[in-house]
Amino acid sequence: MCSKVSVIIPMYNSSVFILETITSVFNQDYNNMEVIVVNDGSTDDSADKVISKFNEKVKLINTANHGVSSARNTGILAATGDYIAFIDSDDVWAANKIGKQIRSLENDESIGVSYTDRQLIDKNSQFVSTNKRKHYEGYILNNILISNFICLSSVLVRKECFEQCGYFDTKLTVSEDYDLWIRISSKFKFVFLDEKLVYYRITPGSLTKNNFRMYYHAFIVFSKNTCNSEISTQISIMTYIKFYADTYKSMAHNYYDQDDIGNALKLFTLSTILYPFRIETIVMLIRSILLLIINGRRKEVAK
Repeated sequence: MCSKVSVIIPMYNSSVFILETITSVFNQDYNNMEVIVVNDGSTDDSADKVISKFNEKVKLINTANHGVSSARNTGILAATGDYIAFIDSDDVWAANKIGKQIRSLENDESIGVSYTDRQLIDKNSQFVSTNKRKHYEGYILNNILISNFICLSSVLVRKECFEQCGYFDTKLTVSEDYDLWIRISSKFKFVFLDEKLVYYRITPGSLTKNNFRMYYHAFIVFSKNTCNSEISTQISIMTYIKFYADTYKSMAHNYYDQDDIGNALKLFTLSTILYPFRIETIVMLIRSILLLIINGRRKEVAK
């Protein structure tokens, strides 16, 4: 008999997209699934819509509003499947996602997580272009520590991973998935399917708006896990260097895009000092210096 997959959907005031999300789950070409929707204290008509359209086809769990990590943990604890999949309440799956991932996991019991590439979409489900991200597979601890490249709505996780590595940290309001992947990758292998099997929805400005908050929590998650003795012994010195160099570089780009050239320059400089082998960072450092000089001369002329 084929393995059972538990699909967990945390829901909070998701009336606009929740039916599209659940429909994409039921459209999978893999049939042995249970769908668990955790209503995290919604105040809109999300729950009514789910009950009206899907009735007993989904397991709806109503809770007070404790946040997305708590909602996902509630779903995991209620799950009866061999594997756990997550999808956010505004994302969409390709119809062959779960079937392909099951095959990738069942071929090797040392693999704990299968994940895929993503396609960004807007509120109208139109494709949004983005830079190609680099992905890794196998024992990826030293890669995932540097930067989170895994889309949460793309993962299929062996249930044993949660039993050995724990659940989502409810103290974290951002980067809770990054934290979990670090812990799981310290004990299990990951496999990557290089196909865009998830349509990940963004709203205008959402990526930039949340970036600084994400960087702040990235430092918290990195510090938390590198202080864990079981994990720290597996981390290379270069991972520490690249984490700080890459995070400073990303923060610098955000400042640069907001025309805050002074802060951009400081962070491009720090990144280059830590890891002086990335041409892109050096180019942006030079651009920032030139812009500061040009802007300074313009101010002098204006006087």
